[in-house]
Amino acid sequence: STAAVLIMVLGYKGSLTMLLAFLQAACACNLLQAASARVHYASAVLQSTAPDKLQQQIDDSAHNSHLLVVGSGLWGMMSLQLFFCSGHFCEFSGLQYASAFTGVDSMVWYISGPLLLLNTCGVLVLGCMTLPLMLVAVCPCGTQDQPGTHQFAVGNGISGQVKAAAEEKLAADHCVLPGTLQQQLWCSMLVVNSIRFAALVVCMISAAVQQQHILLWAIFAPKLVFELCFMAVVDVAQLLTALYAQSWHSSPVL
Repeated sequence: STAAVLIMVLGYKGSLTMLLAFLQAACACNLLQAASARVHYASAVLQSTAPDKLQQQIDDSAHNSHLLVVGSGLWGMMSLQLFFCSGHFCEFSGLQYASAFTGVDSMVWYISGPLLLLNTCGVLVLGCMTLPLMLVAVCPCGTQDQPGTHQFAVGNGISGQVKAAAEEKLAADHCVLPGTLQQQLWCSMLVVNSIRFAALVVCMISAAVQQQHILLWAIFAPKLVFELCFMAVVDVAQLLTALYAQSWHSSPVL
């Protein structure tokens, strides 16, 4: 529903922007899922052969944490990329004021204001609301049943007994507990929020250093205002995502 509203308020570029978003999200999820499956299966094989299983489990968690950080970073940067792909830029002249009149004939402040905000920062909201999709890709749920997923490990001199033990472990660890998924969601939100905070700090330092610049109010100040808005929008979107994530414990899938 959020994507449908964005297509409407973004105008003629809305359909292409959402198509680009879906294609990029699908490619990113497939890459993360493939990497997670390889790490999970390789860990299962090593745990079946190595005596120090505890250390191998720790290494497996570290690899999954790295994938979580990479996926969260990609998701956050993809949202900002879609902001520019939709024809926006960090200047007040780059605001698409016509979107404020979508569905109305005249200026209505309580309708036009949210529409303009959604047109400008809606892709950031969509990125935060779809962050659980990235977690599903990183989570090893369902990856063990895909044929050909573990072909890379079987052909490297692994015996049938070890392969059976590894598959047994994958069947036992076929999914992650809801509490773990929620913890991963909090971590991914922290990564996305840290990216936005780092960009805001850099803009603040840049505006402070360039305060005597002739283009301060044309370039640096508007950029700082936009980054402040991005930070506020991401915080609110993450709050909404956290609210509906509280119902994960009652989901039959998670």
